[in-house]
Amino acid sequence: MTNTTASAVLDGTKMDDEQLGKMTRRTDELKRRINEGTLEYDWVMDELQQVVEGRKFETPAAVVPVIGKPQPAPLPMSIIVDCDANPKIPSGLYLTGDGTEHRPMGAITLVKRDDGKLYANGKEVVRYLSKKQRDGNYIQGHKLCKELRDVQVLNACIMDALLANPKLIPNEWKNGYTYFWGTIFRGANSSLYVGYLFRDGDRWRWDCRWLGYDWRVQSPAASLAS
Repeated sequence: MTNTTASAVLDGTKMDDEQLGKMTRRTDELKRRINEGTLEYDWVMDELQQVVEGRKFETPAAVVPVIGKPQPAPLPMSIIVDCDANPKIPSGLYLTGDGTEHRPMGAITLVKRDDGKLYANGKEVVRYLSKKQRDGNYIQGHKLCKELRDVQVLNACIMDALLANPKLIPNEWKNGYTYFWGTIFRGANSSLYVGYLFRDGDRWRWDCRWLGYDWRVQSPAASLAS
């Protein structure tokens, strides 16, 4: 619920046609995502119920005060990411041409729960490793990219959002390098690259890596749990 809509509800005014249209489109999008299996029905209903009860707004400051009753506990930090938008494109790289890819994912709600784990639309975000990355083995990036076709890897929009909201990043990600294979960039020489997050001292940083290199156990892919 946007701040504008929340204000309209709180002061008793009616929504205008534009606000009603936005709400209808959001509702239709939820139905579509549930039907295609990219959103869990129970999770959506639970989120909507919190909104109906006035317990879940875009920011904690928008929670409706109830006089004489205890206030709800602070909500887990959450953001909504438009994963169909273009991500930040690194200098010298492109998102057009042979081999590039940007997997559409729609609107993703990222939440870091009390267990310290990150969730995307109710599904846990895990760091996926190919069997060929385990037990001291390695796999070339181009081959790993093909193997990940059937894995629900996250795209670079999620990487951008986590960099902007580092409190959402799980502590375990401080070890190694977490790749976002849902987006593949292309260099001027036709080489392909994938972006990743890593911890550098007390800061989170990002970079891109050439698919011609090898991937080992310290370089998992950010993906949705199956």
